[in-house]
Amino acid sequence: MLIASNLEPYARISTVVKLCSLLVLTLCLLSASLFAQAEANPASVKTTSEASVPVTTIKAMPASNAQEVSFSGSVEAIQHADLAVQQAGLIAEILVDVGTEVQKGQALLTLDSRQARYELAELEAAVTSAKASLSEAERQYQEASALAETKVIATSLIAERKSAVAVANAELQQAEASVAAQQVVVAQHTLVAPFSGVITERNTDTGEWAAPQTSVLKLLSNHALRLRIAVPQHYLPVFTEQTNMTVLVSSELSGSTLDIKTKTSANAPQFELAVSKIVPSLNATTRTFPVLIDLPDHAAFVSGMSATARFTLPEISSPTTIWLPRSALKSHPDGGTSIFQVKQGKLERHLVEVVNVDDDRVAIKGVASNEIPVHGDYVAQGVELLQHGQRVHVRDNGVTN
Repeated sequence: MLIASNLEPYARISTVVKLCSLLVLTLCLLSASLFAQAEANPASVKTTSEASVPVTTIKAMPASNAQEVSFSGSVEAIQHADLAVQQAGLIAEILVDVGTEVQKGQALLTLDSRQARYELAELEAAVTSAKASLSEAERQYQEASALAETKVIATSLIAERKSAVAVANAELQQAEASVAAQQVVVAQHTLVAPFSGVITERNTDTGEWAAPQTSVLKLLSNHALRLRIAVPQHYLPVFTEQTNMTVLVSSELSGSTLDIKTKTSANAPQFELAVSKIVPSLNATTRTFPVLIDLPDHAAFVSGMSATARFTLPEISSPTTIWLPRSALKSHPDGGTSIFQVKQGKLERHLVEVVNVDDDRVAIKGVASNEIPVHGDYVAQGVELLQHGQRVHVRDNGVTN
């Protein structure tokens, strides 16, 4: 009995603790339920204080659905060629190396042309022989013609001498044509530059055998460059409809930027750029189409380097989208977002979604059918504790930049 009476106070304390815990849990659940109801139906919640809260507001800026899209591409030479010899033969001498700047018509490589020159000499001797034969045939024809006046020679012999002259003349023309053809063959034993540029690859050496099907040198011109970009297929209608597009090209070589819209640049002279060609043909693998931009002759651009082009697509006004600072957004526990508009000294909450982000400002639009007033005063900051219907007074007012 003594032990039971000693334990009785402890049992009472345990019961009180349990009741307190249950009360606290009930209050927590009730608070969570009221908060969820307030978030779901702001109009059903009334402020507990009629005191006016000072707020800083800002006038929204109507947004547009203009897009700035950037694509990376490669700078390429408009003139570039894999050079091969026109005649098969042994390489006698290579006159250039990688990095050599050459001019149009400059000799780059020579083949062993001794046999071709011997054949040319043989054909030139044949021309000399044909000339002598023609000269003799003409002399005999002239003699026969002189004797024909005295009628001491047959008419058929005169015709035969005349025909011999024609045959000798044809043989001479044939020999001269053979010489001209062989001269071309001899000339083809020297590889010359088809245009001015720089040698970027050398794939052979002296003493190797070269064939017309094999590239021996690679030549490109850095004086005529363009940027080739692969643009995704869903942009094709926009690109083909626009004739004048704002293009910003940035070179990763020196950080230079070129802007046709402002005609200003950083770390580079001023340039005016335009889209040169839009090729309306899709790559079956990447689902992209080529866009070509001619580049100026400037040290900031080198063939083979990467560069980025930024296009400003057409602007179409959107009455349901506005720009506000990031600080004007209130985040909800369920992941939603809202803003507060000041109307007649009270707050009106709008559920919104972010459609674009630009540094410290965001473009937003109403959720579902909830239209956002474009020309309104919105709370710019300190929105975490604000509620729908709360009384406020404007402390400061500005405009979204």
